[in-house]
Amino acid sequence: MEYLFIIILTAASFALGLVGSIAGVGGGVLFTPIFLAFTQMNVDVIRAAGLAVALTTAVISSRNYIRAGITPFKLALLFGAVASLTAIVGAALGIYIVKQFGKVGEAYVRIALASVMLLVVVAMFLKRQDYPEPRPNKIAEKLGLAGFYNDPVRGRVAYVPNRIFLSALLISGVGFIGGMFGLIGGWAIVPILNLVSRLPLKVAVATSLTIIAITYAPALMVYNINGALNAYIVALTAPMVALGALVGSKIMIKIKASVIRYAIIAVMIISAIQLI
Repeated sequence: MEYLFIIILTAASFALGLVGSIAGVGGGVLFTPIFLAFTQMNVDVIRAAGLAVALTTAVISSRNYIRAGITPFKLALLFGAVASLTAIVGAALGIYIVKQFGKVGEAYVRIALASVMLLVVVAMFLKRQDYPEPRPNKIAEKLGLAGFYNDPVRGRVAYVPNRIFLSALLISGVGFIGGMFGLIGGWAIVPILNLVSRLPLKVAVATSLTIIAITYAPALMVYNINGALNAYIVALTAPMVALGALVGSKIMIKIKASVIRYAIIAVMIISAIQLI
């Protein structure tokens, strides 16, 4: 039975790295709810493993996206610095809630989170802006955040981040939720960057993964300090997640943005159902 578990876990890890790098969600958003639903593992151990999976995906993928010139690194650094602080608070609070209230207290928050996911899915269906037209923004221009990248499908794509303060506020809330549940906030960061900041979808995906890489390492340390980081699970998942992320990041650069949007929507629907 243990050998079967190892085979399933390694295969699933590759798939999570692949999908996570294409959709910009890291993979933890699928790992955590699936393992909560179908295993009897400790909740904090699952959360910590979910963060480790997402960080592995983010580090491997973001390196490729930065080298390809898709990621506006200054913007990712700005949002990541803000979200890393709230992620630490969320991780500490998540551990406290389980210790004080058990699964009952957590269940209400998980259902609320799933409901928010489904609302975001509706928004992405109704408002499609794979390549939003750049709008002038004085803050973005002063900070040097505007840029462009060469899309194999569309050619030269220019972008200018908008609503930077609102986006930073929303992403800080996502950092808190991601730290609390080990879900990682890519499921929300990508829609925020695309629908609120008006970044092209591929730029939103690449930036999301860089933000994840910056944000959630401190949150993972909180779980490690509390003894929730299981080295056995991480050792089984990390290599295949890294391989999946390497393959997925190369695919994302070449495919149509509409395919990426449907991948994001599918990930969010599956995660919401598992949370509920």
